[in-house]
Amino acid sequence: MKHFLISLTAVLVLGVSASAQGPDFSGKWVLDLSQSNLDARSRIESMTVTIEHKDQSFVRNTERKDAPAPEGRPGMGGRGGAFAVGAGREEYTLDGKGKKSSMESPLGLIPVVTVAKRGKDGSVTIETSRSFSSPMGEVTVTIVEKMSLSADGSTMRLVIDNRGPRPSVSEMVFKKS
Repeated sequence: MKHFLISLTAVLVLGVSASAQGPDFSGKWVLDLSQSNLDARSRIESMTVTIEHKDQSFVRNTERKDAPAPEGRPGMGGRGGAFAVGAGREEYTLDGKGKKSSMESPLGLIPVVTVAKRGKDGSVTIETSRSFSSPMGEVTVTIVEKMSLSADGSTMRLVIDNRGPRPSVSEMVFKKS
């Protein structure tokens, strides 16, 4: 009986630990534009996101193709709002602790604070804030990205909430390939 109780306790602890980690986002994901609802400024023609997700480590490599900017307006369009999901490799630790960094911009070096965490529902949220001085005064741009998986793990939804001077919300739907 004692061995049975020890075994049962071990199984319950492992089961609770595994369920607390939530779903694994690892894989290659292709944007389904027909099911997505993008910001009107977005010029995305295609996007592929490859994710390596293990425990608290979350690495995202994004490849994207954008349509050319409208003629006479080279800065118009952009990435679907200031500082939204771009191309390249990004590494996060899903511990909910703020990570400070900086980025180059036409306005100089901008401080960046990023917080990445796993939600109780298994989602992954990445919140990035940038504050800087512009010709119009002090500006803070906060982008909240929330990723969730369908029950069968074949579809990933990425909701991007841009809380900057030109707020917008986009929803991107990706299919696992």
